[in-house]
Amino acid sequence: MDLYYNKETIMKKTSAVLFFLVLLLVSTLCFAEYEGTYEIDKYITFAAPAHNPNTSFDVDLDDPPTYRIYEDDTETPVATGSMILFDDANTTGYYKKRLQLSAANGFSVDHDYHIRISGLLTGTASKVIKFKIETKAKLGPFE
Repeated sequence: MDLYYNKETIMKKTSAVLFFLVLLLVSTLCFAEYEGTYEIDKYITFAAPAHNPNTSFDVDLDDPPTYRIYEDDTETPVATGSMILFDDANTTGYYKKRLQLSAANGFSVDHDYHIRISGLLTGTASKVIKFKIETKAKLGPFE
């Protein structure tokens, strides 16, 4: 077995590893976390813990993160706003929002929704959450 690698072989192997890491990062960022199915007029609570990307420690952001909720593939958000720092005395960087999924707030049955959460800590970080609103009859007796 030849253990000698020339510069070209090393570059090919390094490129393959870097491509895999970029692919892994992109696939991680592109998929939404599925939150579940809700009835119309019920409440959803979603959270976004903030981490410093350099240290992986929880951290309070420069400003509270903002959220934008989109219906299906519509580009105009149904709801927008800011999240609140939750249990600040005992936690760091833990943000939550509770929102009623009512028709008055722009939500409707049989639609999928995506929540985009963005925050700033010397750079931008974001998270995407997906959920669906169904009628009670579609949810079944155990939900």
